[in-house]
Amino acid sequence: FCFFFFFFSLLALLRQPLDLFFIKRRRLLELTLRKELERLENSKDDFLKEFTADDFAYLKQGWEAKIKRGADGDQAWCACYAEKSKN
Repeated sequence: FCFFFFFFSLLALLRQPLDLFFIKRRRLLELTLRKELERLENSKDDFLKEFTADDFAYLKQGWEAKIKRGADGDQAWCACYAEKSKN
């Protein structure tokens, strides 16, 4: 929400007609989140030297929840592209 508010506020300031394109990047989100979860799991021993097992479980559950939201279609990344209108 904040990103879109900022983006459209910027457009209003520019006062230029723009053609906007949004590309949903759901697969990229899933791949990135799985990679981050794998990184967390691979660094578990080092993590537990500084933090608790509860902290680790909390972070792991957070990554898993994001992956589930992405798979369910409730969370996604999108790429935004704008061009000055030719009109």
